[in-house]
Amino acid sequence: MLILEEEKYYPFKISDKIRMPDGEVYFKLTDPNRIRHLLRAQWYEKYNLKTGDTITCHIDKINCSGRIFIEPLHPFYKPDGMYDFEIVELKDDTAFVKDAFDNIIEIPVEDIPFGNKVGDKVSCRVLSIKKGKPLLVPASSEPDYSLFKAGEQYSFEVTGYKKYAGNNSYFILSDKNGNSYPLRRKFYEGYGIKTGDTIKCVYKKSGDKSYFEPEHPYYKKGKEYEFFIIGEDVIYKYPDGKEEAIVLLNDYGKEILISRKDVSPVKLESDKITCVVRDIVKGQLILDC
Repeated sequence: MLILEEEKYYPFKISDKIRMPDGEVYFKLTDPNRIRHLLRAQWYEKYNLKTGDTITCHIDKINCSGRIFIEPLHPFYKPDGMYDFEIVELKDDTAFVKDAFDNIIEIPVEDIPFGNKVGDKVSCRVLSIKKGKPLLVPASSEPDYSLFKAGEQYSFEVTGYKKYAGNNSYFILSDKNGNSYPLRRKFYEGYGIKTGDTIKCVYKKSGDKSYFEPEHPYYKKGKEYEFFIIGEDVIYKYPDGKEEAIVLLNDYGKEILISRKDVSPVKLESDKITCVVRDIVKGQLILDC
C-alpha cells in the first residue's frame, strides 16, 4: 500500500466523467491504491483530459479530516518555474496578466517594475497552481529567505496586505531592513493581526516552500491546555476510509478533530480533555491528548 504524501506527485488514472447532483461535471480518478477521487472538469477544460488517460497529480494538501486535495500537472507551467506573462490591463492598484490559456490573473501593481504598461511582459515565478490557474509572484518582488534559519523566531511589523488571484490575500511583514514577506491571511483570522502591529514569527520550511508562523495569541508549543469536547465526527484516514473522531473547541472558537483511538477512554468521560500542543502549523493546533 502506497501512502500518499503532501507536496509529492503520483499517477492517477481517469476512469470516467460524470455529472453529480450539484450539476457539475467531474472526472473520476483512481490513485495508485485504487482509491477514487473527484476532480472538477470545468477547471481543466483546456488540459485536454479524457477518460483512460493516466495523469500526474500533485498532492496539494491533506487536511485535518483526511481529505486529499490534488492538482493535475499543468501542460505549460511548473511550480517554482519562471515565465513571462503579458499585462492586459492596469486598474487602480491591480495589474491583470494572462496565461497560456488566456486566464486573467491578478497581481498587485506595486509588485511589477515601475513603468510597465499594457502589452509589456512581466517575468513571474509560479508559486503554485490551483484549479488550473497559476498563482504568480513577479520576480522583482520575490522575498529572500536566505538570511533566516528554520525554527528560529524573528520580529516583523505588519505594514499592510495584498490581494492576489483567487482571493488569496496576504499580510505584508516587514523587517528592520525594509524587506517584505507575505503571510497568508486566512490561516490567522482569529489572531487579531492588523496593520501597524509588531509580531513574532518562526521561520519554517516545508519541502521547497518557505513561510513564517506567527506566535499564537493563546497557545505555546510544548505547553499543556484544557479543551472542551463538543461532539463527534469522522476523519478520512487514507487509504483505510473513515475513522471515528472527537471534536474539540479551542479558546478562540476554532474546532479541532482528533482521532478517538488516540485518546484513552477514561479521558473521554469528562466534557474536557487535557492535551499538549505538539506543534502549530498555519494556525492549526497539532495536539497530543
